[in-house]
Amino acid sequence: MLDTLTGSYVFVCCHQNRDRRCDLCGPVLVKRFKEEIEMRGMKIKVFVSPCSHLGGHQYAVNLIIFGPGIRGNCEGHWYGYVTPNEVPALLDDHIRNRQIVARPWRGQMGLSNGIGNKVSRTSNWK
Repeated sequence: MLDTLTGSYVFVCCHQNRDRRCDLCGPVLVKRFKEEIEMRGMKIKVFVSPCSHLGGHQYAVNLIIFGPGIRGNCEGHWYGYVTPNEVPALLDDHIRNRQIVARPWRGQMGLSNGIGNKVSRTSNWK
């Protein structure tokens, strides 16, 4: 039996060999996430960590947000070209309100192209 996922987990690419943007900008995003998480009182619900290469380095800086889906399953959403100014929207819209942040959204684990395009157009997955 698997444990139910509680909270959201944000992994930010900080890999320094594949694309220097991740090495330079990734730690800035991690810092901004930690600051915003603290300000919003989300420390026991949202965890952020640097990680190694996530793929799609042409979209640097990349991150993946893992969190519980509506059926209790684990969902993972990829975001790319993320800037520090988008961190509040990722926390408020994606994590708190379960709405996709459309501009940097790159896809979701397990979706076919047709479903992914539909989710992208509707901008939420409640």
